[in-house]
Amino acid sequence: MARRTKVLIVDDDPMIIDLVTEILSDDFELESAGSVTEAHAKLDHFFPNIVLTDYSMPAGNGIDLLNRIKKFDQEIYVLLMTGVGNKIVAVDAIKGGACDFIEKPFNQDDLLRGVKKAAAKINLQRMYNDVRDRSMQNEKLAAMGAMAGNIAHELNNPMSVIQGRCEQIEMILDAGTPDMSKVKEALRNIDETCDRIGKIIGGLKKLSRSTRKEDHFTHTSLKEIIEDTYFLCKERFRNHNIDLYRESVPNDIIIECHCSQLCQVLVNFLNNAFDAIVDAEEPWVKVGFEDLGETFRIMVIDSGKIPQEIADRIMDPFYTTKPVGKGTGLGLSISCDIARNHNGKLYLDREHPHTCFVLELPKSQVKISDDPELKTAV
Repeated sequence: MARRTKVLIVDDDPMIIDLVTEILSDDFELESAGSVTEAHAKLDHFFPNIVLTDYSMPAGNGIDLLNRIKKFDQEIYVLLMTGVGNKIVAVDAIKGGACDFIEKPFNQDDLLRGVKKAAAKINLQRMYNDVRDRSMQNEKLAAMGAMAGNIAHELNNPMSVIQGRCEQIEMILDAGTPDMSKVKEALRNIDETCDRIGKIIGGLKKLSRSTRKEDHFTHTSLKEIIEDTYFLCKERFRNHNIDLYRESVPNDIIIECHCSQLCQVLVNFLNNAFDAIVDAEEPWVKVGFEDLGETFRIMVIDSGKIPQEIADRIMDPFYTTKPVGKGTGLGLSISCDIARNHNGKLYLDREHPHTCFVLELPKSQVKISDDPELKTAV
């Protein structure tokens, strides 16, 4: 069954709300709010696709609401209802990101047509999101496929260590007077090996989680994301004699993000670096980090250098320098989309002497209910 488009109606006149509800109720899922303040609260649990708001209301106006909606979710379509002749307000609304405006008193057909036009754009966006999500999943499967053999080897090694240590403990305990210090040493080794397995599995779990935009952001340790990704990839690099380094990240840096999506970006960076330098004379890759206060940067630097003509096109969808069948050309394009979804950016640092891809993100994703301006403006 197709999803019904959600519309939040915001007006301080109950009669207008009743009228709009009557016009739209057959085609849309509706909620209403009698003020800007009430609308803010509705956004956090109703999650509308369209907000149809009056301009002039007590304790705030439609432009105030528009500005905060754009901080909350860029993909919400806002239609502003204005009085006849108030063209300046309508123009300001369009410049501020409104989808359209409707003049009061409005014709019922015009209102329905305007909202349906916005809904059609939303359905196109949904189709794009579905294609993007499938592309993300395909890229993840491709990345995991490239690492599969190395991951299996990386898990087999510690399992052999655990099995050997267990046999060692059994032999010690079977002795007449067991040396408990050797038992403790073997147990410590087993514990360290289990931790190593846990980090590999942690990376796989992060990479395999859903990447749908509708999933909620969560607060996560940045160090944990980088560490798990590092342990997931490092065996592949070691098997091909590529030095893989990582800078230390403080334990107390907590970020609001989609873990799976960030892990996917890092794995994509590392796989691209691997493919670019695997045949180099002295190959190395470094995962760097910079704390910028409210934002942070992750840099993946490799020993190579991208030629200018390739650098000009490298972010384009479907562009790839890899052999046919080895790359889709979507990895960096998808990673850029993930960065934008996190209100950040991804770019190639052309001033760096080596190949350096940078992911720059805010630590916190601002929501309307958390916006300090809200407390003073309404």
